[in-house]
Amino acid sequence: MTKIEGVSEKHTEILTDYLTFLRKQLYTITEYCDDGKYHDFEEVLEDIVSYYIDFKKYAVHDEQSMEEWLYMLPNLAMYSFMGFLAGIKNKRNIIVVDRIYENVMMSTMETIGLISDAIQEDKELNI
Repeated sequence: MTKIEGVSEKHTEILTDYLTFLRKQLYTITEYCDDGKYHDFEEVLEDIVSYYIDFKKYAVHDEQSMEEWLYMLPNLAMYSFMGFLAGIKNKRNIIVVDRIYENVMMSTMETIGLISDAIQEDKELNI
């Protein structure tokens, strides 16, 4: 996977931890799926990370764009993951999918909160 670089070391760490969490959830839900499902979503994650990197390079020119970029990765990954879960949900795995859905939603909200806290701390230190 492409190396992620956040606005700070803490931001990078938060994003890396979040993607690791998503991969663990992905492994759990695809363990009994058709071959290749794990790698299918890995490709999606790689595209999201590439978009995230490109967005910073080419689109971040002001404070509003920077704020969008700060939260972009967890938001795009979460929505993509939810779509993936909807696509593989069936009668045999509905309980696991629903549990993972909740786990991912909660983790995403926590991640956004951690990013907000880290950004606020950075602003306070620079004052």
